[in-house]
Amino acid sequence: MIWLAIITTLFLTLNGIPLFAGLGWLAVILSYFNGNSDSLISLFIDPAGRLTQNDLLLPVLFFTLMGYLVSKSSAPERIVNMFDFIMQRITGKSAFSVGIMAVIVSAFFTPLTGASGVTIIALGGILMPALKKAKLSENLSLGIVTSSGSLGLLFFPSVPVIIYGIVSNNKVSISDLFQAGIFPGLLLILLPSLYVIFASRKSVFREIAPLPESGGILRDIKRLVPELMILPALFALFITGKITVSEIGLIALIYYFFLEVVLFQEIPVNKLPEVIMEAMSVTGGILVIIFFASALTSFMIDYQAPQKLFVWIQNYISSKWTFLLALNVFLLLVGAFMDIFSAIIVIAPLIIPVAELYGINMVHMGILFLTNLEIGFITPPVGMNLFLAAFRFKKPMIQIYKSVLPFLFILILAQIVITYVPALSLWFIK
Repeated sequence: MIWLAIITTLFLTLNGIPLFAGLGWLAVILSYFNGNSDSLISLFIDPAGRLTQNDLLLPVLFFTLMGYLVSKSSAPERIVNMFDFIMQRITGKSAFSVGIMAVIVSAFFTPLTGASGVTIIALGGILMPALKKAKLSENLSLGIVTSSGSLGLLFFPSVPVIIYGIVSNNKVSISDLFQAGIFPGLLLILLPSLYVIFASRKSVFREIAPLPESGGILRDIKRLVPELMILPALFALFITGKITVSEIGLIALIYYFFLEVVLFQEIPVNKLPEVIMEAMSVTGGILVIIFFASALTSFMIDYQAPQKLFVWIQNYISSKWTFLLALNVFLLLVGAFMDIFSAIIVIAPLIIPVAELYGINMVHMGILFLTNLEIGFITPPVGMNLFLAAFRFKKPMIQIYKSVLPFLFILILAQIVITYVPALSLWFIK
């Protein structure tokens, strides 16, 4: 009956039932079939208490709203213009410079918005024309924009990192995760950039953009300076313990509201309710999933599911490094079939105790988990970025698949390095 309940829930979820409803139903039915029907009410009381008492949930709201403010302003276009200008000055007329610019800009923009889908939607209409103007092939351009849409999720102030820290039950701090993600995140940018240079080596040269004195690039830079300078300052205060993540979220929200709405006036006041509603719908969805996933996790812990899973895995896998390899494959599939928030909330509480029993450092585990889900966004057949790119650029899915495959292999290579060179993530731990 338990397996029937699991299969039925999976079938219903794949056929349109909301994820939170499936999680809640599964928690109830599993508890009932295990003789715990008398404790069904308490099954949801504890998660409700944790949800309302956890002050780390506030930054999810703050950063999500901040990301929507940034994406609805002209900041994305300014970021593209500035990076394009800088790359041209470094590489001259080389066509690959605009490709590298697209990779860097996407990686930079993603942690501000917290979700790769927003990156593709917000930047796609700006980056694709620039890539075509540089005479890069259509497939290469599609591959760059689609694959880069999830890069940067390890960087401050990424919402998925914050959520992972929340659901880890104090196994790893959010501050440690952000520090650990610096070098793995840079590697995930470097390798695709090198491939862009190789793939565009035969592309024709392009004209260099005009000097700042002649046009809007100087105006863009003047506005970007106040928009960007707050981030390294907040990060430094955060990792030194001077300020909490909730305070960072509130400060950043107020700061960007002042810039984009009051000072630059790029978001009309009458558009604010629409922006707030979009952000609230995302935040509300995350909180509902957290609640029902926490109920399911409570059952799993009472049922000792992690320990039983560990015993079962040990029958086939005794080596920690073999376990990590299997975990990478599993999480890639999870990232392809689930959105990153749901995957973190549902899967992480089950995997973390098993990884701990294998002696895996919890900071390293967090980076492995998040980077796998990041790559899962472009894993065929159903990675979220693939569908978003097909919708945004009106291209057939088979073309999107072909365009991202080289980048997928490169990012998997980077993930192997991150997995088996723990020092890349643990450089700051003595």
